[in-house]
This record gives sequence, C-alpha cells and structure tokens, in this order.
Amino acid sequence: MRDAFTHYQSFQTTALTVLAIWGGLNLVGGGVLWLRSAGQWHNFGGICAAWGIVNLAIGGIQLITQRNAAAPEVLSTALKGGITNLQLVTGFWISDFATIAIGIVFLLPQIALRSDGLQGTGKGLILQGAFLAIFDVFLLAGINGYVQSLLRLVP
Repeated sequence: MRDAFTHYQSFQTTALTVLAIWGGLNLVGGGVLWLRSAGQWHNFGGICAAWGIVNLAIGGIQLITQRNAAAPEVLSTALKGGITNLQLVTGFWISDFATIAIGIVFLLPQIALRSDGLQGTGKGLILQGAFLAIFDVFLLAGINGYVQSLLRLVP
C-alpha cells in the first residue's frame, strides 16, 4: 500500500506542477494580451489571465500542502461510503463542460455579432474548459490504480 501511496504522491506532484505551469503561462500570456490588445484578443487575454490566477493558486497551494497528505488508511476510511471513480470526477467534468458551454453561448451569432469582446471571452472560456477537461481525464487515469487499492482496504 505504501508503494501505491508513494506512486500516487509522485503522480499528484507531476499533475499539480503541470496545472501550476499552465496557470503561470496563462497569467503571463493572458496578462500581456489583456494589457496590449483590443477587441477579441483583449477579452481572450483577460479570461486566460483570470483562469491563470485560479489554476496557479490551486496547483501552487496543493503542491505546498501536499506534504501533509492523509495516510492511505485515512483515505480508505473516507471512501467507505462507496465513492466510485466516476463520482470523483463528475464534479470536475460538470465544471469543465459548463465552462465550455458558456464559451459556446458567447460565440452564438446573435450574441457574438454584438461584440468582438464577447467572441474573445467565449474563445477563452472554451480553451480553459477544454484544457481542464483533458487534465481531469489524465488525472482520473493516473489515480485510478491508487483509488482501487484504497477501496480494497474497505471492509
């Protein structure tokens, strides 16, 4: 079990590092676009910079606090309620696809024709939602074995 926990922590560190780097790149790149452009690119940059702050905060805070991760025995007890992998990721996917859906609404002709800025906002939301959906798929695949080993501990 400790080997699975160590592998999980290593995978988690890699995933959080990717999220923090994505956040940092979005913050810097989006910030530059937001400050130095107009219309679509201005709003696209603003969305990317805002999501960059969120992703950098999530990835960075988790990396810092990861040293105090719960032991496998505590986590297996938390899973006693029968939580499945699908349940673990459903909340993330709802958020990811809601972000994409809102972005698509901003690109609908009756809305997008009103403003270049709305088109940029929509495209930024689609990009961020798509990245997070893909990230969550890889995260689920990476932790699947560990979650399964925890569930074997549950009587």
